[in-house]
Amino acid sequence: MLPAFRTTLTLTDVSLGQSPAVPLERATAVHLRQREGRWEAFFECRRPAASAGAGESVTLLIGPADTPRFELEVPETGPAILLTDNWDPPIEIHRRSWQDRWYARIIVPTAWLRPRNDSGATAFAALRRHSDSDAIETTPAASVPWMIHAGRIGADLSQWDAEASRKR
Repeated sequence: MLPAFRTTLTLTDVSLGQSPAVPLERATAVHLRQREGRWEAFFECRRPAASAGAGESVTLLIGPADTPRFELEVPETGPAILLTDNWDPPIEIHRRSWQDRWYARIIVPTAWLRPRNDSGATAFAALRRHSDSDAIETTPAASVPWMIHAGRIGADLSQWDAEASRKR
């Protein structure tokens, strides 16, 4: 699971060194998981029931922060948008909506997960946009309004099964 999504920082937040949490009724979680031999990113997006509808979206970023290799925006309804020019192979996306939340499950093509450096880690980040405001939330780190930048968290997927075996 990636860290909790964070709201965009204000100047006061920056000066006090704080990063406010997103209210529970608007919280987003994203899990990176291996299922049936494929990698997927599973998003759970909560929202107040009154704000259900078009305009909600999540964005999955893979690769370095300065030049992400893959940047895929998935709205609650409608077609996904690949914001980078690497639409190679087809992407499988599943969505389901309820009054107070919606889910997006993205089957991540294996080609997207190849590490770009010797660390063996693939870099990930995610964004969330809400239909009823201009708010943008990010993980693994909070952003400032004048520069939406989620940072990155690395995951060495080649060690995933080894790590799971050690925990048993």
